[in-house]
Amino acid sequence: MGNSDSKLNFKQGIFKLSSTNPIAADDPYWRGFYDLPSSTDDIFSLFTPADIRRALETSATNIETLIHTLSSRLFALRHHKGFPSPEVAPEKHALNCIRVLTRILPFIYEEEKLEDWEDKIFWRKRQRRRTHGRAEVLFDDSQKENDSAPQEEEYEDLKPLGEELLDTLVDLLFYVGFTVPPTERSRSKVTYAIWQRGVGCATTTSATKDMESNRIEVLRLLLTLSSKSLYIPAHLLPVKGVKALTYLVTCPDKQLVLSLLCSQLNTALNYNPASWRVPYDHVVYQDPKQVLVTYSLQFLVTLLLYPIPEDKKGHLPKNYFRHFLGRVHRLQDLEFLAEGMTRTLNQPVSKAGYYHAIQIIDS
Repeated sequence: MGNSDSKLNFKQGIFKLSSTNPIAADDPYWRGFYDLPSSTDDIFSLFTPADIRRALETSATNIETLIHTLSSRLFALRHHKGFPSPEVAPEKHALNCIRVLTRILPFIYEEEKLEDWEDKIFWRKRQRRRTHGRAEVLFDDSQKENDSAPQEEEYEDLKPLGEELLDTLVDLLFYVGFTVPPTERSRSKVTYAIWQRGVGCATTTSATKDMESNRIEVLRLLLTLSSKSLYIPAHLLPVKGVKALTYLVTCPDKQLVLSLLCSQLNTALNYNPASWRVPYDHVVYQDPKQVLVTYSLQFLVTLLLYPIPEDKKGHLPKNYFRHFLGRVHRLQDLEFLAEGMTRTLNQPVSKAGYYHAIQIIDS
């Protein structure tokens, strides 16, 4: 959104979102939310908290349509064989879908009265009309008798929107050309390659700055989806739970869990903290690598410490991230963990580190 006209058009679209008249799902208007912005700053500065709260208050139906539109566009891009391609499946569209969802979800979570509405959108099973393999014949007299007989429509069950969104985001963390570089062994667009050397991997993938930036965007939305626990009293969290986190940590796919676990763990522990002052400059950092490390560590801790509620049968499901981290046993892996954690924990107590951090804050 480099020029003022694009920003003005986007802002006008935001105002229209609060209209009391529902906007049709197939209206070209919705395209502006993933086509006009060019950066995270555009969305977070122009789509203000007041705009979101006003839209939720006056026209929650439009917010629901926006969520479905952005999610559907993101799903279509993830499954497009040409993604990411500026011509047919732009990376920009995927990033803007992720950014707008990241922007609006916290304002839904903060309103207790919207809990049932949010649950209906994200966590109830969906259905779609089953399509049959024969072509439809129009204006054919021979079909009149058959067409007059009532026919039952068939439907197929789909995952809840929240589960499909989480699956898509995790896949996008390992998507060739978007967050991971292509390799000779890449046979599909989604390849669960561990990002950094360390536990479970001896080499580092040579990701570009754009790929690291895309990882940040995806992780930010995953953290947002996981952040509903912030709006739940601590004593109710182990009972009530957060459906997004429950779905993630109980995933039985070993390859997916190990790739996600080791990528977050290795990214956090490989970063050189010589210029990273965790306790002091966490609000003033600008280095994208530092942001990626911070989000990776936050997401990892969220997954590992999440208290899963009992299921309907009274059983306590397994947290597979905690399970596989507890099975680390190779000497080189244990040495890597000890060295990385010691290096990070030691830096705030060093005199030089403390002095440098104070300088950063004072400046």
